[in-house]
Amino acid sequence: MALTRKHTLQVMAGVRTKVSSSLWPLDLDLKRFPAIDCVIGYGSGVFRQAGYNSSKRPMVDLVFVVPDARVDDWHRQNLSSNPDHYSGLRLLGAPAVACVQRWGPGLYYNPHVSLTCKDGGTVEAKYGVVSREALMRDLKDWSWLYMAGRMHKPFTLEFPEEPQAEMLSAVASNRRAALSAAVLTSGWSDPSARLSLSELLCFLVRLSFDGDIRLGIAENPNKVSNIVAAQATDLWDVYLPIALDLGIDVSAVRENYPASEGSAVGLDVSPEGRRRLFLELPDAIQRRAAFLVDSRAPWEDGGEVLRKVLRGIVRESSLSQTAKGLLTAGPARGARYALQKLRKRFAS
Repeated sequence: MALTRKHTLQVMAGVRTKVSSSLWPLDLDLKRFPAIDCVIGYGSGVFRQAGYNSSKRPMVDLVFVVPDARVDDWHRQNLSSNPDHYSGLRLLGAPAVACVQRWGPGLYYNPHVSLTCKDGGTVEAKYGVVSREALMRDLKDWSWLYMAGRMHKPFTLEFPEEPQAEMLSAVASNRRAALSAAVLTSGWSDPSARLSLSELLCFLVRLSFDGDIRLGIAENPNKVSNIVAAQATDLWDVYLPIALDLGIDVSAVRENYPASEGSAVGLDVSPEGRRRLFLELPDAIQRRAAFLVDSRAPWEDGGEVLRKVLRGIVRESSLSQTAKGLLTAGPARGARYALQKLRKRFAS
């Protein structure tokens, strides 16, 4: 199957691509922005989550990927074309904005911006800017588990030009590592037992939320279960071929999942099975986990250690990005964004 310009996920190494343009949830007019490598869309504004009012679309989360060498110039052009998108930090100029962007996970967000669609309508969006190098590093190394974590779940991806094979390969590796980590952190130890598919997907989605300082305060505490409840079919469409490739027994998963009850997966929790999954993780994560346990067999008792390592990464990235948000959003937009999050939190 040929890759097209618009797709949500990719058919490389077990990651599925939706190629029909009718499935594309956004049709933004990007002419007002400087050139970008690709656009990533994610979150409840792009994909429905259970527990939210379906009559009011949440703010759309977007990330514009730009070459690292052009970050300063990109912001310089965007400040000229769209100065109202920025907080007071714009007064310090593009170099200061680019410097702030490089802190922590490497994103600079402009929240509560009205973007025009090609059909003439508008959507309220929070758009971020990330360098291609920072994105690739997170996908490959889980250095922050920020964009990598968001790309464990359903997301949209649009390339203005031809799809970039290296990035698509990194997306596929990121998902293989995510499913492997979900099994390893599930705590499953009985070789004869089975794990429900819903539980497995919850472990997978939770990877990038466990440790997030916002969860339970400004974020919906049921976010993980809401995502799985609403997106189980999309998630399993993506992860089924990966599960098969990793040797996970899916013979008991019913064809009409998630409508049916009782779907379960069989896990190889032997030392060798865990070792194979452990080796699917990014090298940096393997080293950090192995440092904390017996390096001769880190997969044998490393589930809790791995959770601790990933939780620490997520906590650090959420702290960094939250603190950065106070600068990039500005007082008015920051307060508005926080209020919106709190409303969603207590409405759930």
